[in-house]
Amino acid sequence: MRLILALFFCTALHSQDFAEISGLVVDSGTRQPLAGARVVLVRMGPGASYSMRTFEMELSPEMPDPAAPGFAILTGDQGLFRCKVTAPAEFMVFVSRPGYVKWGMSFETQRRFGVKPGENPESLRIPLDAEATITGKVVDADIGAALPGLSVTALKWRVFKGTQVLMPAAEGSTTTAEGVYEIKGLPPGEYHLRIELPVRKKFSPGGDADEFRDHREIAYGRAYYPGVDAREQATPVTLLPGATLASTNFKLTKKRLACIRGRVYSLEGEEFPGEVPVMLGRVEYQGDSVSYQAVAQAPIALGSSFRLDGLPPGRYWLQAVLAKGSPPGRRAAYHFFELDDANVDNLELAVTKGVAIRGKATLHESVTGTYQEVIKPESPPQVSLAYRDRMSNGDEVAPVRWQPDGSFEIQGVMDGTYKAYATRLPAGLALGEVRYNGSRQPRGLITLNRGALEQKLELVLYPATASIQVSVMDGTRPAKDAQVALLAEDYDQEDPQREVKTAQTDANGLATFPKLIAGKYRVLAFGPDATWRTTPSLRNLVRTAAKVVDVATGASAAADVKLTAVE
Repeated sequence: MRLILALFFCTALHSQDFAEISGLVVDSGTRQPLAGARVVLVRMGPGASYSMRTFEMELSPEMPDPAAPGFAILTGDQGLFRCKVTAPAEFMVFVSRPGYVKWGMSFETQRRFGVKPGENPESLRIPLDAEATITGKVVDADIGAALPGLSVTALKWRVFKGTQVLMPAAEGSTTTAEGVYEIKGLPPGEYHLRIELPVRKKFSPGGDADEFRDHREIAYGRAYYPGVDAREQATPVTLLPGATLASTNFKLTKKRLACIRGRVYSLEGEEFPGEVPVMLGRVEYQGDSVSYQAVAQAPIALGSSFRLDGLPPGRYWLQAVLAKGSPPGRRAAYHFFELDDANVDNLELAVTKGVAIRGKATLHESVTGTYQEVIKPESPPQVSLAYRDRMSNGDEVAPVRWQPDGSFEIQGVMDGTYKAYATRLPAGLALGEVRYNGSRQPRGLITLNRGALEQKLELVLYPATASIQVSVMDGTRPAKDAQVALLAEDYDQEDPQREVKTAQTDANGLATFPKLIAGKYRVLAFGPDATWRTTPSLRNLVRTAAKVVDVATGASAAADVKLTAVE
């Protein structure tokens, strides 16, 4: 009897190491179960990763290993799946089936859940959208001729970092010889269609300056359905699950496009064997999101000129990077510029060394204690410089070297404008002031002055113990789920959305901004679906409609605001 009880007790303990995961996969439109759907479970933890290839994971045996880092199973006749896993654990789930949109990789469907030993969590219900398709033809608006070789992309609004941004929803399509395009695999919803020349272009030799100056490039530039230049003028299209939206036709008009010409050389007069990789990229800002699109890339001999034709208006950057070991040994050049429809000549990429900036983190006089008492040497703050207007390759600035007294050195800093950051700060502190070569830099922005006698950076840490509670009203009612925007008084008046803090109101119309530095702030509130970041009137709204709130160190201020209408 004792042996039986002992065996039972050991079995019971062992069973507590497992949990059961179950779910149902259905068609989102018909609500009917879907048999044969591939369900992939990926165990999260150190080293865990997933990508679009995760959907193609090889099917597991009939009884998957409960401790496996990931496995794939198929739903049965009733759309059900069930498996046993070792617990505790966290999983990501991915589901796919031919003819349906993949579930688990987008912002809307990403699902992460945890299980505990002996637990049977609530069954997952996963709706799959039947794939929809958009087809159409692209023609010249004046003569009706078909336009081949143009790239068409379906863009969908998504929420990213608290704001709405347009992002590609599926792989794009290139128009055929007959001007026809077809975009498949789309989930239902509203889309904007963008058309443009193929992104990848080729640099050509710079050629004659006089010929370039007189050259006029007339071609089809970037446009939005049904053929307008600006996204704000575009007509959205709506897709139902599994539907095909045919005859979504573009009519395009040729226009003048810009051409650029420049050269790459060594500022120090150094000679390097071989060629220097040169790249042109396009930059687009949407709210907090910055997207970078490579337009052209090619190796160019040092001292040579280059040229590129057919560029639509927009914001671009040129870079030439010659890697020689770590960042202190790199040679690089960057040039950031705006294009309209006029040609731009003399874009000079002067490849040069980066400089070293020496700095120190100090405490504001209102912070209690000395630097050594507040900042522990074994866990100092992390200092970084982020390029403000272009893409960083991640290794262009060497890691900061810290000393126990708060001094540091940043090596390999190239020409450009940077935003200074200090992270991993102790609770109650924030970066409040940035000084470069003795001068205070508004909003923490520094522009490298290569000719300065010395390169010094001072980061002053302020107490971040203030807070602001915002109460938002929609008429006479509390505004639930309103978007609340908070800007420090020294905000960027040309582009105020760049560094705005955001929060969402609760059911009582309340939102709180904690851990603030003392000072003046501006507060605005917008409806849940308002696209306030991209409205042309934002600068005027911040200046005229925002409520100004002054908060002291360690204090809490209140702000009562009403919803602001967005044009």
